[in-house]
Amino acid sequence: MPPFKVEATQRLLRVRLVRIGSGLNGGTLIYLEDLGRAQSEAQQIKLAAMGRLTASIAHEVRNPLSAINQAAQLLEEDRVVAPEGQRLLSMIRNNAKRIDRIVGEVLQLNRRDRQQPEVISYNEFMHSLVDEIAQAEGVPPGGVLIQDAKDLLVIFDRGHLNQIVWNLVRNAWQHCQKKDASIRIVIRPGYMGDAVICEIADDGPGIPAELRGQIFEPFFTTRPGGTGLGLYIARELTDANGAALELLPKGPGANFRMTLKRAVDPALK
Repeated sequence: MPPFKVEATQRLLRVRLVRIGSGLNGGTLIYLEDLGRAQSEAQQIKLAAMGRLTASIAHEVRNPLSAINQAAQLLEEDRVVAPEGQRLLSMIRNNAKRIDRIVGEVLQLNRRDRQQPEVISYNEFMHSLVDEIAQAEGVPPGGVLIQDAKDLLVIFDRGHLNQIVWNLVRNAWQHCQKKDASIRIVIRPGYMGDAVICEIADDGPGIPAELRGQIFEPFFTTRPGGTGLGLYIARELTDANGAALELLPKGPGANFRMTLKRAVDPALK
């Protein structure tokens, strides 16, 4: 039988059927094989090649991009552009920023295997980061509601966690109804006690069933102007830290779950 993908976790599985015995005493053994390791090895090869490519892109693209930005800034400061030309300068600056953001997001993949894990107070981290995101993305007070459990510590690379949560919250805000508590973040201990679960949900239209299997693929986007790298990078950085990121089937909006390694509180040792 051909491999199939589990929708909730995007794991690739293969089923093998083996006949044993014959007649009334016969039967069939069913083997369910997780192809995740093969997937991971293929992904590592792809990332290594992409890392070499993106390093070259960063140098070749960002140098002329810096010159474009500087030229636009000088034209604006010297006031040599007629008022009707200001719109064109604005287009230059905005598109230059977009190109720089795309290059920056692609370069995040190079950090996948350079994680520096540390013990992080997840609740404190989340509140501080969401305040920063709200200011940068124009989210009004009350737009994000955090329901947390106290004293939860996780082991994670701080820079990676910052990037993952920023991508998820920014995505949620772009698709939600932009009301009070349109984005809900729930933090709680995992069922086995050795994990911390964080769910980030919005009240938007959700992700169509036919697209759910593609949202973690690179360069896949349904939003005009989007790079299609945010969720892909979030999944890659999560995997690099031994955690998991999945899209839950429940709605009505999009609901993402992160499962992170829980750290032991030194005070309890």
